[in-house]
Amino acid sequence: MSKPTADIARCLEVGRAVVIQPVSAGAAGNWRLQGFIRGWQEGRYVLLDARDDAVPTFVRSEMACTVRFLFQGTACGFRATILDLGPGTFIRVTWPAEMSFAQVRRHERVEVAIPCTAGVEGAEPAQASITDLSLGGCRVETH
Repeated sequence: MSKPTADIARCLEVGRAVVIQPVSAGAAGNWRLQGFIRGWQEGRYVLLDARDDAVPTFVRSEMACTVRFLFQGTACGFRATILDLGPGTFIRVTWPAEMSFAQVRRHERVEVAIPCTAGVEGAEPAQASITDLSLGGCRVETH
C-alpha cells in the first residue's frame, strides 16, 4: 500500500531510526547502514544521520537506495537517490515520490488448539477452540 506525498511528511519524525540499503546488489550491494532522520525539507530532500562513524567509502552521490523505518507499528519504506554526503555522517536523499506501508505484527503468535466454550449474551454457549495466542490477544473459532 502507498500513500500520497501529503501524508509522507507526518511519518518523517526527526530522530526516528532508519535503515538505508542499496537498491541494486553488486560488489558493494550488501551494505546496510543504520541511522536516524535528522531533518527534511518537504518536497526536496530528507537528511539522514548515520549511526556509524564511517559511511562506507563506496557510498556516493547518485546511488539509488531504499530507506526503511517503523511508524506507529507499520513498516514504511521509500526509494530515494543519494543527493550528497555531508560532513561527518550526514546523508541527504531525495524526497520520496511515494511511500510504501506494510502492517507488521507486534508480537509473534503461537498456534494452539485449546477447546473452550464461547458465548454471546442472550444466546446459548457454543463449542469453540482457541487457535492462536499472542501478548495482544487470541483467536477463537467456533465449531
